[in-house]
Amino acid sequence: MPRQHIPTRLVTLTQIHHIHTLQGNPPGVLITANLLKQLSSPLLKRLLSSSYTIVLQVETEEVWDNVRQHLKRNKSRNVILLSTQLRLLERMERTFPAYRRVYKSTNLNWNINDLIVHLNKYRIRTIMLPPTTASFLCHSLRKHALSVWSFTQDHRELHELIISGVQSVSVPFDKQVKSLWNDYNQLRILHRPVYVAHRGASQLKLENTLPAFNLASRFGADVLETDVRRTKDGHLVLFHDRTLKRLTGDKRKVADVTLDQMKLLIPVVELETFLATYQHTSITLLIELKEEQVVHKVVDLIQKFDLWHQVHIQSFLPQALKEVQAMQPRAGISLLYSHNKGSRVYLPKATVQKTLLKTQASLNPKIHRLKRFEKRRSDGLQSFYWTIRTKQELEKQWSLGKLGLIMNCIHHIQWYPVQLKVATLPSRNGLGTLSFPAQEQAIFSDGSREWVPVEWYIQTETELRRVTEDIKADTAIYVFCVYQLCLDGISHSICSTLIHI
Repeated sequence: MPRQHIPTRLVTLTQIHHIHTLQGNPPGVLITANLLKQLSSPLLKRLLSSSYTIVLQVETEEVWDNVRQHLKRNKSRNVILLSTQLRLLERMERTFPAYRRVYKSTNLNWNINDLIVHLNKYRIRTIMLPPTTASFLCHSLRKHALSVWSFTQDHRELHELIISGVQSVSVPFDKQVKSLWNDYNQLRILHRPVYVAHRGASQLKLENTLPAFNLASRFGADVLETDVRRTKDGHLVLFHDRTLKRLTGDKRKVADVTLDQMKLLIPVVELETFLATYQHTSITLLIELKEEQVVHKVVDLIQKFDLWHQVHIQSFLPQALKEVQAMQPRAGISLLYSHNKGSRVYLPKATVQKTLLKTQASLNPKIHRLKRFEKRRSDGLQSFYWTIRTKQELEKQWSLGKLGLIMNCIHHIQWYPVQLKVATLPSRNGLGTLSFPAQEQAIFSDGSREWVPVEWYIQTETELRRVTEDIKADTAIYVFCVYQLCLDGISHSICSTLIHI
């Protein structure tokens, strides 16, 4: 799968003549609410029949009734529905559950915890936020498999959006900044993936134990993944296998032993202890339900700690996910599944498709083999790739641009910087000549820093220019620096924020 180095560019149309002058093949065309109200039926039909991905901003019931009739007749899959009205988005879902819906929020002061449960409640996978908010919240939302869009007509905001990892950016029709967009693409910008510690730092410590989770968090894991089973006496414990054999040599099933009996064999952790340990951290907790009978107690425990903004639930059991969502709509859920008919966790295609309509993400091993999934990317469905066991596979999948990496080898992330900080500003002498530092600070997931060689670029409204020597600059300019990092044999860039000099 080719890597998406910068966000998808949406061309925003506000006037009817813009439609008639569309040229080339932009990835997406956004029709504003005011323009949509002005469109005649033949022109709307023409748009829906085009090869473009059409984003329709619908803000009233009257306009939606008109759009709905066209969609029923056209049955185009290249349509995305956008609105600032959550109730209207709910109605859209009831009529067209397979269409991607995007919630446009103009709130500049979202509390991230409130926003996550808000989106879960309305089953919104994609949110469009103002530029500053989108840049700031993007990574936190991606940890919950949510996509972030934004909008701008300012080249400075565009830089911050590009390096933050938002999925799409809407720009006005008359300011497509195509050249600038292409220049950024040439840099092959590397975004930090969501690092998921599979059962903790499971290659260094005993899996699903507090030492394994604590070590993973010190390395800088964004998400701690674990599994929940029930013991004979009804306790919820963090344990992956059905039996104790692999880890202890005891052939009994977890369901056939008491908690005290397990503790004699292994330092087992209860789910309640796990939640209490990480409830005041920024780490997301990814909990896999291994049995349907644990659903009610798991939901009750998460409710006890009020952690719906922090916990995400996954399972191979569609019925378990359905029960979770029925009990608590604020829960984020994801489906684990396999299309391999020989697999113990095989799910039929129809079951998978029906379940995915209600989930935030798809978590599937070797997702690159599933071309059917790639066709669903326009629906806003995200995927976390699992399970990564080696440094080589980490480099390969990160280089390919995977949203999230579920890893046994979480300790390998300490080798790669995730942010570039300008510690020494370019300096201007008395003659107006600018000199640029040869090194700046790379920041790693565990918070450590290292001085690395950098290149500098000047950004204008239409292009990037690489700085190769001290330059004469009589007026203020915008600059940023780049650190080149090689992943899987390919050079990528980590960029600093934009600096006004």
